[in-house]
Amino acid sequence: MANGITQRGNLWWANWKANGSLMRISTKIKVSGNKWLTPRRAEKAAQSVAEVWKNVYRGAIAIKDGIGALTAIPDLTPAIQQYAIDKARELAAQGGFAGMPTCRDYLTAFNGGASESAENERKRAFRYFLCTLGNRGDLRLDRITPTMAREHIRGALELRAAGTVKLERDYLSAAFNRAIKDKILDAGGNPFEHVTVAKESVSVNPELGKDRQKRDCFTPQEIHIIVTQFVRPWRDLALLAIITGQRLGDICTMKWDDLDLDAGTWNFTIRKVRDEHSNILPDELISRLYTIRDEQKDAPASPYVFPLMAARYLNKSTRAGLSTEFTSMVKAAGMVNLDTLAAKRKGNRRTICPKSFHSLRHNVVSFIRSDARFTGSLACAYVGQSDAIQMKNYFDASRDKKREAANALMDFCLNPPTIENNAG
Repeated sequence: MANGITQRGNLWWANWKANGSLMRISTKIKVSGNKWLTPRRAEKAAQSVAEVWKNVYRGAIAIKDGIGALTAIPDLTPAIQQYAIDKARELAAQGGFAGMPTCRDYLTAFNGGASESAENERKRAFRYFLCTLGNRGDLRLDRITPTMAREHIRGALELRAAGTVKLERDYLSAAFNRAIKDKILDAGGNPFEHVTVAKESVSVNPELGKDRQKRDCFTPQEIHIIVTQFVRPWRDLALLAIITGQRLGDICTMKWDDLDLDAGTWNFTIRKVRDEHSNILPDELISRLYTIRDEQKDAPASPYVFPLMAARYLNKSTRAGLSTEFTSMVKAAGMVNLDTLAAKRKGNRRTICPKSFHSLRHNVVSFIRSDARFTGSLACAYVGQSDAIQMKNYFDASRDKKREAANALMDFCLNPPTIENNAG
């Protein structure tokens, strides 16, 4: 046997070892060639066919790439070429590899059983990885190597923040660990196991991370402008955000049934983490909500406090435009430095606006934590921060303390402190 083929009669046969046995398949290519094909070229064609068959069977290349390679062999007649392609398809589905899914099929079907937002982030991480793999996404799952994983992480670090890439890496690693748990992969078959974002970020660019962008808080004067001068319903949404500390999606989809205006409470499920949460509403905010309800008497009935904003948020194609619209108003009001936004970040990553709707949530936490009347743990309990579950377990935020914080935030919002002029 030389170079994967042997001669039997006047035909070349492909040969390779698999699981301790010898695979032997006729290529149907004649050793003697024909009047258009010399014996030497016939041997080379048989070697090429045998190599493709072996790699397809072992999963070293995807069947799609194997068919492409067979089609590119110049000295095959149409009949032999079709035979070789059909045989490649059979080999791809043979033996112990028939039950092994491709990387694309496995990740596409994977369901982690998390919340909708977490599943969306997971699926986005999978899409990015499959985009990096290209045709290699059709390889069997056990053919995905640490080199491929490292290639993906390095490419991602050129485009996205290290924290985002780490989250994507964790999603991918968890999916491969599930495959090991389900006996699809052998132990040690996780290609992301020893790929760390911190190490790869230094290899990609030592400067990455030094220009990390952080959300800025609005000044008291800016908040006053937002809740009194911005167009409706944005000033109403912003007022709710600065009083409750909740995210844009939860406020846009606020329902009348979740509000008890007589008791001054808003009881709902946080969309991002699926936790039950309750906010205390000060009198001024309740009065504003009564006004909104009265304005909707002649409009079609809707379960939402802000029907148009809820419709935009619940439509995935228009959801991103909500935050962009608010950010545009912030820029137009001169609340951000446009020169900062124009500066190019290291690693060809996008520049985010330092002040957005989510900054209002930062304002709430910063205000509560800096006020001597309240403990730091109250900030976590007040806004329902999901990564502070342990703190919430040890701290019971009383209703009176929540109401005191809500009233203090309303006063801070509507009566901003004046800036003293110390100029001589």
